[in-house]
Amino acid sequence: MAHKKKVGNTAAGSALTKLRKRAKTIQSGSDKPVSADRILNQPVDAAHLMLENANDAIYILQGDFFQFANTKTLEISGYALDELMAIPFMKLVHPANRDAISDRYLRRLCGEDVSNLYPHRIIGKKGNVKWVEVNNVLISWRDKPAVLCFMRDITEKKEAEDALKQSERHLADIINFLPDATFAVDKKGTVIAWNRAIEALTGIAAPDMIGKKNHEYAQALCGERMPMLIDKIIHPAAEIGENYLGTAREKNSFLAEMDVTRDGHPISFWCKASPIYDPQEKIVGAIESLRDITALKKTEGELKAKTLRLKEMNTALKVLLQQREDDSREIEEKFLLNIKELVLPYVKKIKSGSLHANLAVYVDLIENNLSKIISPFLSNLTSRYSQFTPREIQVISLIRDGMTTKEIAGTLNISRHSVDIYRQNIRQKAGLKNKKISIRSFTASLQK
Repeated sequence: MAHKKKVGNTAAGSALTKLRKRAKTIQSGSDKPVSADRILNQPVDAAHLMLENANDAIYILQGDFFQFANTKTLEISGYALDELMAIPFMKLVHPANRDAISDRYLRRLCGEDVSNLYPHRIIGKKGNVKWVEVNNVLISWRDKPAVLCFMRDITEKKEAEDALKQSERHLADIINFLPDATFAVDKKGTVIAWNRAIEALTGIAAPDMIGKKNHEYAQALCGERMPMLIDKIIHPAAEIGENYLGTAREKNSFLAEMDVTRDGHPISFWCKASPIYDPQEKIVGAIESLRDITALKKTEGELKAKTLRLKEMNTALKVLLQQREDDSREIEEKFLLNIKELVLPYVKKIKSGSLHANLAVYVDLIENNLSKIISPFLSNLTSRYSQFTPREIQVISLIRDGMTTKEIAGTLNISRHSVDIYRQNIRQKAGLKNKKISIRSFTASLQK
């Protein structure tokens, strides 16, 4: 039986060789295309030309072997025609798909209604694996049942689909680990991702949401079907709900705040929607993240209220301080006025009487010191240099009046050495130590 099969295969191969030679003969001798009339008048040659130039692999299976194979079949499999005819066709099928393919093949030969298209893998001569899609038709070949097959190489398509699925899995994994509630839709608005955070927020599991359309995500988040921020990525003119506040654009993304009510409680979200691109930089979907900022908004509100209260308290404090300053100024003015009108006149009366020389000096000092009290000099001195002792203030005042160390010692009834010590302390406290500035020049600055 095997010998007969080999003979039959050789005969079929010989017939195909003759057909190819006839096709070449038709096309030889001229660079011009073969006319349609000539092809139509020679249907065998026309059929052969069409088979050989088809974009799909076309072959006939009968029993376990190939009975016919066009050029595309040889190209996809990597085998020469005589090699292909000599091996069982199942050798080309990937081991993982052989049982299914064998079962379908036998059932089809028995006349059962079997699905025509079935993607599967084949193994080429060099061991390379390809994905193919085969469309089968039951025919009669030399009065025996056979299967006419049309096979298309879908390796690139399958790899692209697998890459897309892998990307989608990676995207889903990344989205799942995001702390913010996040979901994604394709260009038709179908949910393609629904992460764990949004599951916790809505109470809806990803399997129950993925694949849903018609703004089902808005129903889950907002309680009604309506365009959300994510819809503006796919349809920029889309009118989103009034619960979005302060919508802004950042490059290709949209930003906004959204207020919703869930379980009777108001919730504020910060939202960001961005496009999803394919390798050709075309928008194929969109993704939106929602961050719960309810606590932040509450804190901001409390901070604003506290800031307002602080401003009000600050205003009230300024009023009180101003009132205190006015009161202090009024008391000071009354005090100075009393000295000027109620004390100095009596000092002058004492001076006009007959006094002992020493008493006259002291009365003069009293009058001078009272005059200084009501002058800006002493006021500036005591306000800016509160660390000065009363005796040091007396020395400073006498220096301002032009007295020498000897005169100050006599006036205050102290030694010249004590005056020198007071001078050193005054320079130290006034910041004049190691500076070429006299104490009298220092007093002059206090007059202003």
